[in-house]
Amino acid sequence: MVSTRSTSSMGATEPTDSGGSTGPAGPTGSPEATDSTVAATMGPALDRLLGPRVPIRFTFWDGSVRDHPSPACTIHFRRPEAVRRIAWSPDELGLARAYVAGDLELEGDIFRATAVLREAAPGDARELAAAAPR
Repeated sequence: MVSTRSTSSMGATEPTDSGGSTGPAGPTGSPEATDSTVAATMGPALDRLLGPRVPIRFTFWDGSVRDHPSPACTIHFRRPEAVRRIAWSPDELGLARAYVAGDLELEGDIFRATAVLREAAPGDARELAAAAPR
């Protein structure tokens, strides 16, 4: 089960799972959810691109986390520009630009991370993006 976690203004960490359970912010994974963290916002896009069970931990610039019980690696989105770079060029080039610019960092074995991403990602993310409803 993948979960998101955010840090409250008091510094406490509040776990919520993406399976529709009710947490402090309301039911997660539902349209009426009030969780406004980047992890909660990015969750549906990550699920669509990589699948809901991809063994990667994602952290975001607002301190929120999209976790996995046994991650192969952790990808840190340091700034919103990382998302823009990847959305503009949804392939290795977008990832490389975000990494070189310091917007994205990888913690863990890069070879294992690459293998996990290649296995999870569709053949061409541009085709998936073009087929997405607008």
